[in-house]
Amino acid sequence: MIGAPGVFREICLWVLLGVVLNSQGWEVRAMQLGVDGPHFTLDSKPEFLLGISYYGALGASREIIERDLDDLRRHGFNWLRVWATWDAFNNDVSAVDGEGRPREPFWGRLQWLVAECDRRSMVVDVTLARGNGKAAAGRLPTLAAHRRALETLITELKPYRNWYLDLANERNVRDERFVSFAELRQLRDLARQLDPRRLVTASDGGDISRGDLREYLRTAQVDFICPHRGRTADLPALTEAKSREYRVWMKELGRVVPVHYQEPFRRGYTPQHWEPPADAFATDYRGARAGGAAGWCFHNGDQKDMAEGKPRRSFDLRQRRLFEQLDAEELAFLSSLRPMSSRQGAEEKPGEDQPESGRLRVIIETDAGGDPDDEQSLVRFLLYANEWDVEGIICNRPKARDGENLNPERTGLGIMQRFIRAYGECHPNLIKHDARYPKPEDLFRRTVSGYADSDDGVKLILSAVDSPDPRPVWFMNWGTDDGSDPSSLKRALDRVLKDRGPARYATFKRRLRLSGDDQFGDHTTKTAPPFPLWVDTLRPEMNGRRWYHRFSVLTANAGGFDLRRDVLTGHGPLGALYPNNTGPGQKEGDTMMFLYLVPTGMNDLEQPAWGSWAGRYGRNQNHKDRPYYWANQEDAWQGTTTRENTLGRWAVHLQNDFKARLDWCVTDFSAANHPPTPRLQESLRRMVAPGAKVRLDASGSTDPDHDRLQFAWIFYPEIGNYRGPLPTLDGAATAQASFVAPDVDSAQAIHLILAVTDQGTPPLTRYRRVIVTVDPKAEAVVYPVPRTARNASISDSALTATNPSPLVAGQRVTVK
Repeated sequence: MIGAPGVFREICLWVLLGVVLNSQGWEVRAMQLGVDGPHFTLDSKPEFLLGISYYGALGASREIIERDLDDLRRHGFNWLRVWATWDAFNNDVSAVDGEGRPREPFWGRLQWLVAECDRRSMVVDVTLARGNGKAAAGRLPTLAAHRRALETLITELKPYRNWYLDLANERNVRDERFVSFAELRQLRDLARQLDPRRLVTASDGGDISRGDLREYLRTAQVDFICPHRGRTADLPALTEAKSREYRVWMKELGRVVPVHYQEPFRRGYTPQHWEPPADAFATDYRGARAGGAAGWCFHNGDQKDMAEGKPRRSFDLRQRRLFEQLDAEELAFLSSLRPMSSRQGAEEKPGEDQPESGRLRVIIETDAGGDPDDEQSLVRFLLYANEWDVEGIICNRPKARDGENLNPERTGLGIMQRFIRAYGECHPNLIKHDARYPKPEDLFRRTVSGYADSDDGVKLILSAVDSPDPRPVWFMNWGTDDGSDPSSLKRALDRVLKDRGPARYATFKRRLRLSGDDQFGDHTTKTAPPFPLWVDTLRPEMNGRRWYHRFSVLTANAGGFDLRRDVLTGHGPLGALYPNNTGPGQKEGDTMMFLYLVPTGMNDLEQPAWGSWAGRYGRNQNHKDRPYYWANQEDAWQGTTTRENTLGRWAVHLQNDFKARLDWCVTDFSAANHPPTPRLQESLRRMVAPGAKVRLDASGSTDPDHDRLQFAWIFYPEIGNYRGPLPTLDGAATAQASFVAPDVDSAQAIHLILAVTDQGTPPLTRYRRVIVTVDPKAEAVVYPVPRTARNASISDSALTATNPSPLVAGQRVTVK
């Protein structure tokens, strides 16, 4: 019996936030964290874990955590480390007590945090710490208590697959933390009995010796290793070599598992000896990635030489959130961090053939100085430069075309530099709206000539592709027509094939993705291997219409867009440079190349047929055996079925977005509009049985300007393989919609697009894609109710689950 009403109310609040129980269903996302050789996987796809220390999270308010999680996702982080046994600054926020049993209200907070991270596709490290013979809070004094704590965590959090367990923090340190390998094996065996799929590890206080590595792999049989590297200035430069050494040792020992740098050095630890600067964090992170590690943590904590250890950072989050406690060097690292949370490729060598997630690396090659439509596209491209890491801009036309091009600058490079100078005048205003806009001097440095008598473009490409950054490079050729010199990418590929040979040429080529024109000769059509992906946003011609000519027709007046009012007048020097002497007036023939890459929440770059602001793309029949796509798809929309609908249905949205960014050039944050953030309460990928009621809930969506939101749930039948009558979609114009899964005789996928539009000026739209697979083979499962919910009032004990394994979606569930 809990005597304090306030405590009781808080427990109820956190339980209700963490576990959604009602008569209609209990929905758990169940994102799947796994291990595949040296890599982590999320939903079966290789993923690098980029994380942050968040030790005292259970002492923070929900508002603090949600704001920090928003910032973490914006910076590319996809996991965080939380302790189930944590006591700092006389504040015990442990989720389990000294006997290993649930401890409220912190136990309910842990459940909510795991669920909230699951909803955001984030991994949670839950850490335990031994305190042999120590009765102090935040430690487990005996092996028996340690076992009970493990049982509590695994049993009660079993429905969630987005967390792993650090069995014993720095278990090798010879103080009260010490846990022997024999005890570690006992804990690991207990974990396997309770949940065979739960990933477990045990962190090591220092670099792991070869002998101890054998014990971790063979005796304790952890799923991955977590060495806590030392905290001296020389170590970041050695991280790559150390990571490779672990891989060599593991191969020799016959078992390769991920190397997870769960706790590197931090600021404030021993400031009198070494206070790591921003570039030390960057060096360590890059070394981990280049060396083949599977995860890395941006570690932080209290300032030991300051009064009361302030700032306390993640060690104490009761009063201030983490991002308000970071210092200038830590913030500098974050601002320079390219969120390289790319999924790891299947190959052992890091940096090869790895599909991307997070910010993209892009290079454009433009023949600015020819058809002025390149300069039109440049205006829009620069306004989206905050969305990518712009690795380079290559100008391949040495002399502007007389008569057609009226720019006063008469070389391609000079024209591009003129646009960057105009962007630079807008930059102080643009960063008020998004701090990720690159500095104009950085763009200047990365803008080079691609003239035949210069190697600057070739060198830029070689440097970008050869860099240790594991993300591929998206290359966009905007044209190399009459008067332009040969493509710098073709020249770079010629050189690599000649100088490095076929094997290294293949490695180089696998790190490229193409969006746009093909000016690369045999490298595209004949020389193996093919590019991993080429999306031709210019072709084919259908019904006598060139696809790249359709952009103007579909967008020029969409939503009342007016070129003179919305671009040329009153929107700063960049908008004023937009040329208006093309036919048609807003041609922008190259814009679809990068609209394909804009992260709107709808597009998946590896699925060209799924749709984007650049339309939909199907296989190019001229290259049947290669992953090459072009604009040959059609959509049914507003009573017609045409190719134009694949872009036209989004034309108002993309033009409003362009207008808003032009406003950013001249307005403060409060005077402009910014896009909303759609958030779903459920998984974006779900499996249900025929007849199951599928619930869609976007009520957690937010808007940075606090505008009211409009919702539209849209079936996209052209994409999935379900071809029967579309179900009735109840609540299609509300935040909460539902439909009954249709009858099928085999597993079939149904795609829905959620479009969330704010009521700002102009109204802005972002999306989420939901894929529901209806499978008649789904079976009933038994679902364990968390301890904190077992005394709750449940009006229907046969709950309906709507998410993937460990629940079989759409099936009735027996509650224990």
